[in-house]
Amino acid sequence: MRFAEFVRNSGSPVAYYPRLAIALGGVKEAVFVCQLFYWEGKKFDSERWIHKSLEEIRSETGLSRYEQEGVRRTLEKEGILESRYERLEHRLYFRVNLTRLSDCWEAQYPCSEEPENNNSPSESGKPAFGKTEPKPAVSLANVENQHSGMRKSSIRLIEQRILQRLLQRIRRRSRARVNEQAQMAPNRKSRRL
Repeated sequence: MRFAEFVRNSGSPVAYYPRLAIALGGVKEAVFVCQLFYWEGKKFDSERWIHKSLEEIRSETGLSRYEQEGVRRTLEKEGILESRYERLEHRLYFRVNLTRLSDCWEAQYPCSEEPENNNSPSESGKPAFGKTEPKPAVSLANVENQHSGMRKSSIRLIEQRILQRLLQRIRRRSRARVNEQAQMAPNRKSRRL
């Protein structure tokens, strides 16, 4: 089998935030949490519980059983991951504690830092004031120095905003699911009668 065919047939790639890996203590933890975030938006549970078997997580993330157990222990110890075992169903459910995750993030990347440049571009990419200077073309020589002009605090603030938006999106989806289930509940009762 050729490599391109292998990549095409091997499934979806797993994305994670490198800064989240630093805040959580490792890449495995970040991959696990990001995968739960991914599935949280796809499941229909008002309380955000997600069921994934060991094999499903292994096929999605590449984490072995022992790696998963270690990651779960670490995240549960920090209060970031909550788990619930349903004995009658023989299923283990997971949920990310968003408050504790935010606390962990803010402990690593405090919000008190402000960017040095007040003329920073807006979200649309256009500058707030004045004219822009032409940007130099990206070449192999200056790729490494691409972010050298930005302060680390500016990068941290951007990453914090991204994580906050992600958490807001998840909360909105959860609320929407709760509303949908509440609207569907009377319809289910009327069908049974």
